[in-house]
Amino acid sequence: SENQHYNNILRIERHLKPYFREQGILNIQSISPKAVSRYIAQKQEEGYKNTSINRTLETLRKVLNDAISWGYLQENPFSKIKKLRESEDSFDYLSKDEVRLFLDNCGPRFYPVACCAVYTGMRAGEIAGLTKDRVNLEKLVITVEKSEEGPTKGRKVRYIPIHSEFASVLYQTMDEH
Repeated sequence: SENQHYNNILRIERHLKPYFREQGILNIQSISPKAVSRYIAQKQEEGYKNTSINRTLETLRKVLNDAISWGYLQENPFSKIKKLRESEDSFDYLSKDEVRLFLDNCGPRFYPVACCAVYTGMRAGEIAGLTKDRVNLEKLVITVEKSEEGPTKGRKVRYIPIHSEFASVLYQTMDEH
């Protein structure tokens, strides 16, 4: 997806390039299993979670696999590197203050979408496919039905309660349209 592509570019520009340049590794042919192991150790020492490190390493793994298929590399140094163990509770939630800061900094066009994501936990595909007939403001519930692509991940129908903060946004948004 476009968002995943953007995240991969950020990981390369903010983490991978600076680290490998600092180590004197200026091309992909010079990346060794030892260099990757040192990268992991440094990121852990800096306090990064295994989940974050794994995402960045997965990006690098993909880049190196592409380099192999394009003939720039013979072997991926990751063949000897194991994925780091991720704890079950590694999901990082926003605090109330962070949510408020996020919503306060949304533009007026994106604000309803951001509120929907924050207050319902709906997936991007579910939000994009949301229509007025799926929103019941009397019962304060949103009905999400599984489409061909299956954004509800396995269930045919999901009922999502509407938080009071989000309900006021919905009232405004639906009055405007």
